[in-house]
Amino acid sequence: MIRYQNLGAFFKPYGISTKIKTNLKYYNLPLQSVNLTTINSQKLTKTLCYFNSIEKIKKKLNAYWRLCRNHQPIGSMLLYWPTAWGVCIGSQGFPSIFYLSLFLMGSYTARSAGCIVNDYLDKDFDRNVERTKSRPLASGEVSTNEAGALLFANLCGGLVVLFNMPFKAIITAFAFVGLGGIYPLAKRYTNYPQFVLGMAFNSGIIIGSLAVNPDIFPVVILPMYASGIFWTLVYDTIYAYQVKVF
Repeated sequence: MIRYQNLGAFFKPYGISTKIKTNLKYYNLPLQSVNLTTINSQKLTKTLCYFNSIEKIKKKLNAYWRLCRNHQPIGSMLLYWPTAWGVCIGSQGFPSIFYLSLFLMGSYTARSAGCIVNDYLDKDFDRNVERTKSRPLASGEVSTNEAGALLFANLCGGLVVLFNMPFKAIITAFAFVGLGGIYPLAKRYTNYPQFVLGMAFNSGIIIGSLAVNPDIFPVVILPMYASGIFWTLVYDTIYAYQVKVF
């Protein structure tokens, strides 16, 4: 691997010295001084453009990663745990590894899709808040068209999960989908957005139970669903107090 320390006379208009040094330590060779005139300028330009393009791609992928909140996986796990509880409740014996794995994937895609919708609706507000102004949509790192394409990709991943479930679980999942889009609006127009979030995040208790046991009685899973909503009310209210100064 060659690392240029000085770009020399070739870039003299930019005030850089007349020679470059190439560090060949990765080849166990000594440090050498090479006259820039021996370097093919076209190849050098192509190389610099190549590495510049790679850097741009890395930054864009990082922005997509942050838009989906994959750098903060706790939110996906808070969505996954109720679903895993539902699978355990509905199972007759040891819980299904297949459904536990399937819902883990679904938790990430569903949470990512919800975060994209949330950031799109809140982007104008986020620009004025210290804690959120660096979010990819608010800062302009990601365009709305790119966010839409990323949302579509996550929804397609969610459909893969959905169509591996029984019909009753699919219908139930569709009934809860709208809550993810309502939550950002609930923050604006109600005093209880945590309740809406709790209904959405803990829907996995019902969906997971129906996935492994479509005939399970509601009296078995509804108390667990209600307790999950109150659990969300607690942790999201604590979080709101932690970030309110920002």
